Amino acid sequence: MAKTRPYRGRQGKWKSLAIITLAVLTILLFLAYTYKTNDDFRSAVSDIAAVLRGERLPEKQPADTNTPPSGEPVPETKPVPETEPEPEKPETGPILRLTDTTVDEAAKAGAYGVVVDLKLTGGEVCYTSEVAGAAAAVQPDAYDLKALAQSCHEKGLVLWGRLSAFTDHLGPRNVQNSGVMVASGVLFLDGNYRRSLDPYKAPAREYVEALAREAVAAGVDMVLLADVCYPTYGKLSLIAYKDGGLTKQQQLGEFIYAL
Repeated sequence: MAKTRPYRGRQGKWKSLAIITLAVLTILLFLAYTYKTNDDFRSAVSDIAAVLRGERLPEKQPADTNTPPSGEPVPETKPVPETEPEPEKPETGPILRLTDTTVDEAAKAGAYGVVVDLKLTGGEVCYTSEVAGAAAAVQPDAYDLKALAQSCHEKGLVLWGRLSAFTDHLGPRNVQNSGVMVASGVLFLDGNYRRSLDPYKAPAREYVEALAREAVAAGVDMVLLADVCYPTYGKLSLIAYKDGGLTKQQQLGEFIYAL
């Protein structure tokens, strides 16, 4: 009587087929990678293909034709890259740090004038100001603006002063009712946690105007206004402006015209 064996289906065959397929794919991927990255292998494959097509292979040259009879290779000489000429720099005077000798150095260098900071972006006042509200913002190493202007004019130099207007973190604390506020009545802080003067408010405008007029009275030939703007970064929707019917552009325009 013939022995019977249990039917196990085709599970073993499918498993073997999967292993064979995976091995073939691995070999193909390895060959493809080698063909892409190895020049010798790629050249050999090209030669085999040419032979199968019945083409005659070209005679190969020696690997290194520059090798002398001594057998020592000739050092490879790399071409020296051409250096591009440096662009011509504009003829400007040297940038000098404000010291006791700044004016003399500027005059000797043939400069037309000197530019100084009057009030920095952020609110620090750089010279010894007597404007109300500015005393707490004056830097410890503030300079004497009147003496600087006199020295410049004696040397035939023009004195410009850069004055940051409303991007002022210190002014809203030092000048009452001058800062940008939110609806709840507290000072607005922008995305960098900085306060600003509000151009809509008269105390803010009067503070900036007073600094500019003080600088002119001290001898500054021209005041260069900077940061004539409103806050532009942060949760601006929280701000509660009292615009009096004027747009921001109109208010800034009137400020500049009045100044």
